[in-house]
Amino acid sequence: MWADVFRDFGQVRFETLNQAVNGDLVIAELVYSPALPGKPLAPVRNLAVYEIREGKIAAWRDYANPQKPASS
Repeated sequence: MWADVFRDFGQVRFETLNQAVNGDLVIAELVYSPALPGKPLAPVRNLAVYEIREGKIAAWRDYANPQKPASS
């Protein structure tokens, strides 16, 4: 699945800035930086909330502001 999502990018980086865990709930502050071939990385700050059940992600909410560049 993920290979199809990122197929057209020359490079993709993920950086976890902060993470909080409470039972089966995980909140992660991330910077993901995709780049098209031959282009610079375009970092986007992101907040993801995961609900874990039986060791798998049961729910995933993702919040990003692509209008504000991330500086990590």
